[in-house]
Amino acid sequence: MIKRTRAFFAAPDKIMLELGAGGEYLVSQIRVGLSLLLFLPPIINTLLGGPSHENFIGFLGAGFAVFLGLVWWALARNRGRYVWLPWASTAYDVTSTTFFLFLLSQHEHAAGLNSFVIWEFYLTNLMMTCLRNDARLTLFAGGLAISQYLMLAHWIFTHSTPSELVSVNYGTALWTTVGQRCVVLLIATVLSATIVARMRRLSNMSGTDSLTGIPNRNWFLHQAKQQLEQSQHAGRPLSIAIVDLDHFKRINDEIGHQAGDEALVHVISVILSNVMAPDTVGRLGGEEFGLLIHADAEVARERVERIRRALEVSQFNTPLADSVIQVTLSSGIAEQGKDGPTVTHLLGAADRRLRLAKLSGRNCVRHLD
Repeated sequence: MIKRTRAFFAAPDKIMLELGAGGEYLVSQIRVGLSLLLFLPPIINTLLGGPSHENFIGFLGAGFAVFLGLVWWALARNRGRYVWLPWASTAYDVTSTTFFLFLLSQHEHAAGLNSFVIWEFYLTNLMMTCLRNDARLTLFAGGLAISQYLMLAHWIFTHSTPSELVSVNYGTALWTTVGQRCVVLLIATVLSATIVARMRRLSNMSGTDSLTGIPNRNWFLHQAKQQLEQSQHAGRPLSIAIVDLDHFKRINDEIGHQAGDEALVHVISVILSNVMAPDTVGRLGGEEFGLLIHADAEVARERVERIRRALEVSQFNTPLADSVIQVTLSSGIAEQGKDGPTVTHLLGAADRRLRLAKLSGRNCVRHLD
């Protein structure tokens, strides 16, 4: 239970953060669209001869919402650049709803608490947090909405006479109604946060290799593309290494696939113990692994060489074999820029050098043709 709770409140991983950055951009577009739709109620109300004060508030609010919506949109275009942006924009969405309820209460006190049209934007805000893929953000939005709505209710009840709490258009403002709406907000918050947590779990499952517990090929290629773009933009070196185990087929054929699986787990434990962030590793398939190394090809060669030596001297023991099995690796390395501008170019160059390493006798690392 404690483990699940910690996982629930944990920060999203890289994939979820990147999806969340895309979600924030989508939310910013939705926000502008919804802000434009806010012009419809005052327009319709004006055509039908509605109260002028409500029409004024409606047009003012819609214009202000569109302006700020465009600001948030401009900020969200730089995806993932501003870590604080999802929290700030979420606080803005919730607080805007509370602010317009407060404006309505200035003419009719009951309207500030009973206006369903504006109040339901609390629920819309909660649903939009799901697009950001961060359960913490959803809980923050729900808690903020409930606390602000309760503070608004407290202000209205303490600054109103009994007659001011009764409205022909909005009914009677009651604490029981406020409480019921807070319960609805709480339920919506829990459900939205659960959906986000479920999405994160499914994302982790789809991006993780079930045997080794490291990212799979799809995750690795996605990360390679993202990090290549970031490195190019920042002018930092990035290299890709393909690592392949030597004569691995013999283990499967002579000892069995169970021993082969145990050998893969052993190899990954050695690799991970010699890889430091921000370098990352993923399983490309079978006995082949990929490494994203934030360094030029020469430094990357030294890091992979350290892994090769560590694996060479390590001992792989399995009860399925009569003796200790030595597992070695061969690797090819490519550097962005020198070997091409895209992930496809780098993987092609790294694979070519991997074949050269195999032809050179295996158990070696190549970073040049």
